[in-house]
Amino acid sequence: MLLHILGSCSGTEPMPGRDYTSWILEENDGGLLWFDAGGGCASHAYAKGLSPLKVKALFLSHPHLDHTAGLPGIFQAIRKEKWLRGDREFRELPCHTSAPEVIAAADVFLKADAAAGDEWDFTPVVRELRPGELHRDGETAVEALPNRHMPPDPRSGKPRSYSFRLRFSPKHIVYTGDVGSLDELAAWLEQPTELLMAETGHHRAAELCALVRARHWPVRRLLFLHHGLEILRDPAGEKAKADAAWGAGVLFASDGMTVPLG
Repeated sequence: MLLHILGSCSGTEPMPGRDYTSWILEENDGGLLWFDAGGGCASHAYAKGLSPLKVKALFLSHPHLDHTAGLPGIFQAIRKEKWLRGDREFRELPCHTSAPEVIAAADVFLKADAAAGDEWDFTPVVRELRPGELHRDGETAVEALPNRHMPPDPRSGKPRSYSFRLRFSPKHIVYTGDVGSLDELAAWLEQPTELLMAETGHHRAAELCALVRARHWPVRRLLFLHHGLEILRDPAGEKAKADAAWGAGVLFASDGMTVPLG
């Protein structure tokens, strides 16, 4: 399996050479699970040779624009690729989100773009986020856990911000999304975790390393992404602090990075 970073930046401000947060898990069978949709993620995926017609499901951690603004591009990439390849089999894309309106808004963009008479021959299908298992196929299960990055929806009281765990025997990956504190994910992190993907837009990497150590969570590897200004302004200095706190090398995501998962 391979983990592809399409965008590594938080929404703090645009930074040269970095797009907003998005990443893909490429399974051994070539299927793709797409997480968050910041900026030009569809173009970055295409440049890495990742076909949108291989996407099995899309997961949005929360509806902030630095995690969702690339949705029209993803849908357009699917539509174009279907046309180029004459594909009539890709009919639906499950889109897991706490904000169905962002899928509807992206749908409006695509319908406005379509020329008169064009067939809109695939459907983004909303799957409302909820705690527990969301997706399972031959290799991988994806679970969701609410966090406190965003307050609940004022109308329904439902959570709007989630973290994700990917399970493929015998490994677990935890993706924090944007999160108030890692302690919110303790139920997951108390179990052996192959890779913790933690955001640094609201946290310092070295402090997160120290917290994982202090809690004695069995995390084998750390990958930081959704970078805030501290890392964007001094990546070498922040990485040195994180390595010292962790006691080994940590990974700082960069756009276009691919991480083998074994």
